[in-house]
Amino acid sequence: MEASSEGTRLEEDELEDVFHDAIARCAAFAIPPTEIEKLELYGLLQQAFFGDALLADKPHSLSTEFGPKAKFQAHYANRGKTPEVAMTEYVLYVERLAKHCEKKAGNDIASRRASLSHRSSPRRKTSLSRLNSQHSSG
Repeated sequence: MEASSEGTRLEEDELEDVFHDAIARCAAFAIPPTEIEKLELYGLLQQAFFGDALLADKPHSLSTEFGPKAKFQAHYANRGKTPEVAMTEYVLYVERLAKHCEKKAGNDIASRRASLSHRSSPRRKTSLSRLNSQHSSG
């Protein structure tokens, strides 16, 4: 099902394919993202999979653990976004992170990408360019 009658939007299954590729790509970064970047990714991922964070799930205010509070806040910051918007933003964020998280890996990343031909497929490149143009225009 296309989101637009003009065919300019990605089909839902195509977006999911690109989204799952971005998840795998992020997990394989040679240089791990910072904690703040990980939280941003976490929030978008949770929103894509589960929808809005519920205030009832908020960690207790007296809790001394930073992790659960930060994760909840990252997810809650994305409330109101549809799963499609969260997936699109996740993919675009991974693309931006890839510029510095993959650059020092050199031939290791190139050989890994060559073994995973679907990651460099024309369909994926077209999908990413369409995602970029949709996100910047809307």
